[in-house]
Parts: sequence; structure tokens; C-alpha cells
Amino acid sequence: LSVRALLRFFSGLKANSMPHFSPSEHKTSDVVRAAIIPMSRPTRRALADVLMEGEKRPPQKMVTHNWANLFVDLVAAVIA
Repeated sequence: LSVRALLRFFSGLKANSMPHFSPSEHKTSDVVRAAIIPMSRPTRRALADVLMEGEKRPPQKMVTHNWANLFVDLVAAVIA
């Protein structure tokens, strides 16, 4: 998943799939259930594949995360 695709997803959360999204309140688990699963379910593919529109890129970094942390913190850590 490219940083560009992640930022596009994050910036569109409120408008596209999670109108109630609040960066200071919603955890990664909330985003997974309300946005990621519904977006990836129709194709039965990983969200990274959906967001990258099928473009394949070898990973450059490994990111680990905790579903109980704020999603905005995960996005910030990836960008950092």
C-alpha cells in the first residue's frame, strides 16, 4: 500500500464510508469494522489491493499495529 493510497483512504473516510469518523475517538478496530471490511468484502481482496487498484508493488516496510489504538496514530506512524 502506498502512502498516497493510505492518505487518500484516510482523507475520504468521513465523506465516503464512515460519516461519523472522529480521529480523536475512533480506533483502528472501529475503522476496520465500519470502513475496511465493507470496502474489501465485495472483491474478497485485501484493502491494500482494492486501494492500489490491482497495482502490485513489493513492500518496502513492515508495519505492525494494535487495533485498540487510534487509527489516526497508525496513519501518522506510517507517514513518519
